[in-house]
Amino acid sequence: MPCIADLRTQYAQLRQESTALINGAEKITSEIRTKFEAMIADADNVAAVISQMEKEERTAAENRGRNLQLPNVGEHSPANADAETRSREVKASFRSWMRSGAVETRDLSGASTSVLVPQDFDKQLIEAKKSYGELVNIVDTMETEDQKPMRIVLDNDCANGLVAVSAGTDAAEVDPAVTSETLSVYPYTTGVVRVSLDVLNSSGFDVDSWVKDRFGVRYFRGLSNLIYNGDTNITGLAQTYTSGATSKTAGTLAYADLVSLAATVDPAYASQGVFAVNNNTLYAIAGMVDTNGRPLFIPFNDGAAGEFAGTILGKKVMLVTQMPNIASGNYSVLFGSFKDAYVLRTIKAGLSINAMRERYLPSYEIGFVGFASVGGITKNAGVSPLSALKIQ
Repeated sequence: MPCIADLRTQYAQLRQESTALINGAEKITSEIRTKFEAMIADADNVAAVISQMEKEERTAAENRGRNLQLPNVGEHSPANADAETRSREVKASFRSWMRSGAVETRDLSGASTSVLVPQDFDKQLIEAKKSYGELVNIVDTMETEDQKPMRIVLDNDCANGLVAVSAGTDAAEVDPAVTSETLSVYPYTTGVVRVSLDVLNSSGFDVDSWVKDRFGVRYFRGLSNLIYNGDTNITGLAQTYTSGATSKTAGTLAYADLVSLAATVDPAYASQGVFAVNNNTLYAIAGMVDTNGRPLFIPFNDGAAGEFAGTILGKKVMLVTQMPNIASGNYSVLFGSFKDAYVLRTIKAGLSINAMRERYLPSYEIGFVGFASVGGITKNAGVSPLSALKIQ
């Protein structure tokens, strides 16, 4: 069986060859498209094998550490320990790393004692994202091993169907309209968080939760902001969407406006459609009724503790803090399939946290800073999966 290194080489070669196939073709024929899809499928299969082998290697490494009783492993409960016990161990390991730089291999791993690449800790960050990384939950997400630019292929075959043909006449070749976008990643940082050594040494202070909240909020809030607003590197939704509908009355939003907006999205996307509004807009909608006097907004029983706040016109509603209020000229409501409208790309290492021990030592502090590589682009193959409501 080939080793992981060989499989990674094979995966990279398949991706490069598939990209070269599309870029080098003057016209995307059905034959080229079939070959391209086969190469992508092969690459996905290789990636799945790599992922499984990496998982088996991690398990084997943990078993070796358990059998050899390595000095930096420390005391740990079995792998099948309950979640509460495991959480306590991760917190203890993280506090130890923060204070001393020592890395306990069962719980935390890093390229050196000054760099943390979270394992269980990273999972805690991801679990907390629902509170502040709204858009991260509903767009298409992609996690890759490296930072190489990727080609995203957009296929539009909506204009083609059945065409009458006469006996003895060859069928015309009708290829789908295929375009592509390049998806790159760029470096971003959370900024530095300074922590007093007195606080770190205080047994009554939950360092793990405090750091998790600080970096988690910055990381996922930052991702949502990039998805919506974009910047000089990354294209956001607000930079590309077009007005699907306009409110009938200047400066206000009404029931009929939301109906008009929903009608502008093709049923293929509307079936997975989600409304997105900020908190102020949601409360304005909560006071509206339809033509039969029924409330327009139906809240979920969890009080928006989950991903969605409730429903409008039978479609789920997502609170997005980056969106503008109801005011003339603003695009205050979005509706459509966000997964078909945007792809977010991150690197598998996730958020890396570096400790700067010497720099802040004179003030009896330690600085922590997070780094991540992120990319994102909008997707529109020809029929927009997302529409915006403009307030006139």
